Amino acid sequence: MQIASKCFHRPNRLPIRSAIASSFNAILKQQPQTTTTFQYKYNLHRNFTTTEDDEVSKRRRRRLSVAIVGTGPSGMYTAKYLRSSILPKKQKQQQQQQPSTKQNDSEVEEKLSKQQQEDEYDLNIDMIEKLPTPYGLVRSGVAPDHPEVKSVEHDFDSVFTSSCTKMQFMGNVQVGIDVSLNELRDLYDVVVLAYGCESDNKLGIDGEERLKGILSAREFVAWYNGHPNFVHIGEELSKLLSSSNQPKQVVVIGQGNVALDCARILAKGKQGLIDTDIASHALDVIGDGIEKTIVLGRRGHVQGAFTIKELRELTKLKKEGHNVAFNVRQDELDMGATPSTMKELNL
Repeated sequence: MQIASKCFHRPNRLPIRSAIASSFNAILKQQPQTTTTFQYKYNLHRNFTTTEDDEVSKRRRRRLSVAIVGTGPSGMYTAKYLRSSILPKKQKQQQQQQPSTKQNDSEVEEKLSKQQQEDEYDLNIDMIEKLPTPYGLVRSGVAPDHPEVKSVEHDFDSVFTSSCTKMQFMGNVQVGIDVSLNELRDLYDVVVLAYGCESDNKLGIDGEERLKGILSAREFVAWYNGHPNFVHIGEELSKLLSSSNQPKQVVVIGQGNVALDCARILAKGKQGLIDTDIASHALDVIGDGIEKTIVLGRRGHVQGAFTIKELRELTKLKKEGHNVAFNVRQDELDMGATPSTMKELNL
């Protein structure tokens, strides 16, 4: 087997950092101190603390209810940092309420009671997901031979299991079908839309939509990761790969990390992936791997969007016993050495 590629080298990019900047505390301050009839009924339905024999329920609370649509990384990190931004404030308030030794017990008790009535509030988060399982692309987008990347699921698990926040997962719920956006806005103080893409970008190439054997990376990756909506891809791939006795060839258009993931999965085959968490239905279809995979990029190797780590994995396939040769043609490198490339390399 061999993988031919225009991609050869690119300095590693800085990781993309994202931050969630939301003024939830401002929303808390705007909420009324009393609970309306509608809110009270909804709180009962959500099993919030409302029993009269509970000391906490006898004090007025401000409830911040949040619905997060989508439980992929963006949705989970939203929940995580929303929780961490509110709970420390609550803990700080409690520390500030520690009694002074110069005050008598009755004064301290009266002061604490007043502060608790004014400042105490609850955070309630509902995670709404179209699929029966959470974590989005961590589950269905990360390559199965990259378990270290999927370890972030443990961090997400702690968000659900923490006893500090009332948090609920609602799977198999599709916004727009099972519940409308307006209904969510009526039920919650804050609605965060953190869902992923539902379609693919088209290249605009003649025959792209009518010819057989053309798949988007989104479809292919979701299929080998066991996404329930893409199981049918296996039947189409099986027919294409068994249609002739000629050596199988695949062209991957693009030179980012996902493109290299696809090429590596196709090259490794069943024996190289059987110990990973790849979907079992994908192993038989991929079989012994694809004889030749070409990674095709629009621009040169310097402009490739892949990271050095992903490229290095391809160069080690043969050493790891996968019987795969990684080939980079010198003439392809020469053709990619355009003036803009030389400028980017400071040559």
